[in-house]
Amino acid sequence: MKLFFSIMIACSVALAVSAQKTVKEPSPTPTPERPREIVALLNDARLAAPELAVDTVLRVLESKKIKDVQWRRELLEEAMRMADDVKYPIRRERAYYGTGIVDTVSGYMTYAYNEKLDTLSLKARIIKDWLAEDKTRARQIVYQMGGDLKLKPLTCDDAMG
Repeated sequence: MKLFFSIMIACSVALAVSAQKTVKEPSPTPTPERPREIVALLNDARLAAPELAVDTVLRVLESKKIKDVQWRRELLEEAMRMADDVKYPIRRERAYYGTGIVDTVSGYMTYAYNEKLDTLSLKARIIKDWLAEDKTRARQIVYQMGGDLKLKPLTCDDAMG
């Protein structure tokens, strides 16, 4: 009886091993080789302020140095997520243009806003880049924004409007 059980166990183990050998698991497709310089630049950009990170990612994409469509889409999605962390929601201008003195907070902020690193300007660039990749995704982003810019009411003390 013991011999019978040991033979049955040995046969079942042999069948299980042979079944595992016949079932081939699909091998994962390797990711294409990515240029080290670009990967290093993008990694450094992720450590910077969100405004600079999104701008750097978009400049790399706009330079057309990345040919891999999947990687381009991944970077655009990442830029979209990072754009939500940008400090200033929209571009603003000085409310007054008296003497043209720039040694004021509003003067320096005007120069900073001219770089178009606010949330709305960056998202507009992202949508423009998505139009070249996938028009339906660009439309989805516009609909997701929905016109809510999260603006606060201005007061008479505000130098920027």
